[in-house]
Amino acid sequence: MPISEDHLQRLEEDLSAQEHWLRTLRRHIAGLQDEVLAHEMIVALGRDQSLLGVLGNLYDRPELFERASNEPRAFFVERSVRIPDDAAVTVKTVTVNRDLQRRAVEARFVTAALKYGVGWSPNSGFYVISESPGTDAEGEQAWRPGADAAREAVGQLTVTVSVFEKNGLCRGPAIGNASFYIQQRGYWGIENFPLTATSGPPLSPPENVYTVELPPPGRTYFFLVTSPGHHPWDFLVNPGERHEVWLERQ
Repeated sequence: MPISEDHLQRLEEDLSAQEHWLRTLRRHIAGLQDEVLAHEMIVALGRDQSLLGVLGNLYDRPELFERASNEPRAFFVERSVRIPDDAAVTVKTVTVNRDLQRRAVEARFVTAALKYGVGWSPNSGFYVISESPGTDAEGEQAWRPGADAAREAVGQLTVTVSVFEKNGLCRGPAIGNASFYIQQRGYWGIENFPLTATSGPPLSPPENVYTVELPPPGRTYFFLVTSPGHHPWDFLVNPGERHEVWLERQ
C-alpha cells in the first residue's frame, strides 16, 4: 500500500522547514568561523619573531620607513617575513601639526563578515584595526543609525524572515513579536542598531513573516533576531534573501 498523499505532504513541509533552518545555521557558523580566523591571524602575526625583528629595525632606523613605503610587501618578504596572500600591507608616514611625523605599518584583511587588521607605530606600539563590513574602501562609515538620505539614494533594501519557536530539532509555534537589529562588531564590543520591520495584516504574509529594511550599502550584515522570552539569534544576511529563524525559549 503506498504512503498516503497527506503523509507525504506533511513530510515535505517538515523537510522544507529543516532545510530553511539548516541554511540559517550555516550562515551563523560562517560568521563565527570568520571571527575565529581573524583571531588566529592576529595571534600569529603578533608572535612572528621575524616580523617583530623587522619592526625593531624600523624603530632603530626610522630612515628605513621611506624605503619600506615604496613596496611594503617586498620590504618584509626580503627580510624573511611571511606575509599572508590576502593581506593589504601599507607603510605610511603622516605629518601632524606640520612638523611632527607619525609612522605606521599596517596589514588589513577583508572577509565576508569582517574588515580588520593589525598595525604598529614607533609612537603608539601595537594596535588592532576593526571596522564594520559596512564601511567603504576609504574606511569612511557608509551607514549609521538614521542615515535616511543614504537609504533613499541606494533604494530600499530588505530581507524576509520567518520566525518560529524552536522545539528541539523541529519547528515550533510562530512568533509574532520579533525584533531585528544590525550588529556592528569590533574589538571594542558589539553594538546593536534596531531595524524597521513590517508583518501581518494588511500584508498578505502571516504575522510571523517579517519584511525587514536593511541599511545601505547593501553588503553582508550581521543580523540579530530577538523575541521576549527567547534566546536571540544572529547570522549573516544579504539584501533580497529569505530566511527562517527558530528561537529557543529561555
